[in-house]
Amino acid sequence: MLISLQQRALEAPDAQVLAFVIANETWHILPYRQAFVFFNDRFGQLRLRVISGLVSVIEDTPLTRWAQQVCAQFTQQFAASAEPHWFTAEDVPIALREGWAEWWSSEACYQPLITSAGRQMGAVIYLRDVRWDAQELELLQLLHRHYAHALAGLQ
Repeated sequence: MLISLQQRALEAPDAQVLAFVIANETWHILPYRQAFVFFNDRFGQLRLRVISGLVSVIEDTPLTRWAQQVCAQFTQQFAASAEPHWFTAEDVPIALREGWAEWWSSEACYQPLITSAGRQMGAVIYLRDVRWDAQELELLQLLHRHYAHALAGLQ
């Protein structure tokens, strides 16, 4: 399944299809409740592209604005790392905690999309009720290196 998913990512004809694959097909390897996929825009700012299970993302809704703020917070905090980072509502600024209770699970994982050259292409936030174990986190990081490589090839 891993090889199939990597192949689908590499064969994605554009960034939107790749975002859809990341959000909706990674689940087959590492189950989660929901995924939020962010890619860098032409100015290097992360922008929400896809939320798993949704046909499209309307950029200006309370949920999308809030998710964008959370992603920006963790991108700034973990900018130099390609590793996944778990966080809960207590790890976000107080102003963002209310939205957490309304929209997200108890646990979230921020996984940067970083190329082998160290360039951040995007990030994915996965929502789960429990954390992944060390082996699952290694698989997550490996898979997202492939996603970052595929995205770099599309830009």
